[in-house]
Amino acid sequence: MPIPTLSRKSVEQVLEALAGQLDEITSGPNRSTKYDLLWKVADIRPRSVVSMAVELQYGYSFPELEFSGGKDPGHASFVLEQLGFTILVK
Repeated sequence: MPIPTLSRKSVEQVLEALAGQLDEITSGPNRSTKYDLLWKVADIRPRSVVSMAVELQYGYSFPELEFSGGKDPGHASFVLEQLGFTILVK
């Protein structure tokens, strides 16, 4: 499923909301395998951020299993880089 167009503001709002849950979303089954979004001092799974940003901006669920976290056009890491975020390769 293609990722809808996101605004940087939506992504930043999600990152602020996730700040208290960083231990949960950066470990265990939510741990990324290839890429992380660098935000402040945390490395965050791009797919989690995109999934939540779509829900915030558009009001519908966008499950992480529906799209890739990769750096190719249309994938989560690519979308976030286009918005000016830093993506780290593991």
